[in-house]
Order: sequence, then C-alpha cells, then structure tokens
Amino acid sequence: MKTITVISEGSRKFNSIVNGEVKGSLVYPKWYSSNPEIWLGKDGPYIFKAQNFWHTKYSLTKDDRPLFDMQSKWNSSTVISPVKETHHQFVFRAKSMFSLCNTLVNYKGEELLEIRSDYSWKKFTQGYAITCADDFGSTEQEQLLILLSLHYFRVMQNAAASVAAST
Repeated sequence: MKTITVISEGSRKFNSIVNGEVKGSLVYPKWYSSNPEIWLGKDGPYIFKAQNFWHTKYSLTKDDRPLFDMQSKWNSSTVISPVKETHHQFVFRAKSMFSLCNTLVNYKGEELLEIRSDYSWKKFTQGYAITCADDFGSTEQEQLLILLSLHYFRVMQNAAASVAAST
C-alpha cells in the first residue's frame, strides 16, 4: 500500500506528495471559492465548473475539453464519470456510517483509495493521508481522481462542520 501525503499551504492550496515529490495541487482561487483548479506538476489548470443552479452537477475540463462529470447524491456520495467511458463510474462515499474516512470505489466495487484527515496541532495546518494500491496514481486519470477525492472529502468535512455549528 502506498501513502500519499497532502499538505496545505495556507487554506487555499493543497499539495499531494509521494516520496517527497509533489505530484499535484488542488488550488482554490478565492477564500470563498468552491470551484478549485487542479494542477498536475506544471500541467494545468484543470477547471472545476458547476453545471446547474443547485451545484449538484459539476464538470472537470482542461482547455474547454470535458474530462469528468460529477454528480452529488442525497446520501452524501458523489458519482464521478469519465466523459469518454460513462459506464466506468467511480463513487466517492463514506467508508461506513461512523467512519472518519472516505473511499473511492470503481464500477466493479473495488476500493481504489481511502482518505482521512491528518490535522497537525503543532503547526495548526490541515493535512490529509490517502492510502491506495502501489500502482494507483500513475496515470493522469488516476491523479485527477485522487485530487477530486480530496476536494469532495473537504466538501463533506465543511458540510459536517456547518451542521455542527448550526445546532
């Protein structure tokens, strides 16, 4: 199993690091932004855009070429579909009811990665630990799936914090 460490630079930029090398970045342009940009090394930006008024459907594009379509579901899962292979869907969801981690599952039901929060109390910075198979993350599509999973994990954390703060 391979561990990908995600370290934040402030509250808007998150770098995924494997063996000391930055593989990709998730960047939120503004502090209030919910549409991040994804950078894979110097390759980017991959643009994250809402497709409807309620912000339940999104697309990930590069140079106005759609790569993924995402749809948030009522059960707090997200379906991620590659545009070229819509039948090969990925589902990002909580591992179990009371689990503190989320998983990305492919259309065969195989768990591809697991993500959990790794907050540093010493530095007061948010980090994440992503565990996946040793060969996962070698292609552009897999690197994008890792960073999309990171984004949706942050979305779920922020939603949970909002609910806790309102009660």
